[in-house]
Amino acid sequence: MPTEANDPGQDTIAVRFLRYERIQKVCTYIGGGIGGVLVIVGLNGTSIAHAPRWLHAVLITAVVLSAVCLGRAYIGYLSAQFHLAREQKTGDLPDDRGVAEMEGCAYPTGAYRSYCIAIALLAVAGIGLLAAVWWP
Repeated sequence: MPTEANDPGQDTIAVRFLRYERIQKVCTYIGGGIGGVLVIVGLNGTSIAHAPRWLHAVLITAVVLSAVCLGRAYIGYLSAQFHLAREQKTGDLPDDRGVAEMEGCAYPTGAYRSYCIAIALLAVAGIGLLAAVWWP
């Protein structure tokens, strides 16, 4: 159950901007993790050569879908941040105003779901990579 401190519905404009900036940075770091998995597979393709083809397919599918979901999340948060900034500037609103009072500035739940899916798929890719490397 969300508490008042971590509930996006209780945010002020300033806190919401901080949330958006943080999640965009985290998306960048997760993208680096996705790139790292691809580099490991690409630099030494023979390390997973003994794994079955289905495991290769699972690994590549998880990486690609993770990247797609991560891009969707990043764009969703970036768009929400832009919309909030535009609403604040055009309405000349103070930073301490509650976002819940503003129409059309709801927290981007679709972007959050994509973000969670991207993390889960990256974990699947990491586990798949470990399984492929250790395959007999």
